[in-house]
Amino acid sequence: MSWGCRYQQGAIGRLGDQLSRIESKLNALSSHVRSLREEGREMAVEIDNLIQQVQRTTDVTESAVQTINGIAARLQAAIDAALRGGATPEVLAQLQREADTLHANSTRLADAIVANTPAGPPPARR
Repeated sequence: MSWGCRYQQGAIGRLGDQLSRIESKLNALSSHVRSLREEGREMAVEIDNLIQQVQRTTDVTESAVQTINGIAARLQAAIDAALRGGATPEVLAQLQREADTLHANSTRLADAIVANTPAGPPPARR
């Protein structure tokens, strides 16, 4: 075998080795991309679940605020009607305290919601 043939065989062998390494790296990269895609799908499901949970919490909170405000308003209307009917403020003092407590609780709940609600969308991650 001539020197030229041996050189070509050696070069071909080295190219084969390089191609094998490149293929191995591409396979690893492809596997990593598939893994990232799967993680992205899982993250999307988690985000959807979180959005649904926040919506349920918002709905329940809104319902609670409306209920508390409704009870407080009805209680205040009853107190006002009783006073117009001749009841003394002393007799209705306990009811007035309860109405004031309901109003304060409603305000605290609404304030907590506002304080814990972001003003806008979160900043984009880089």
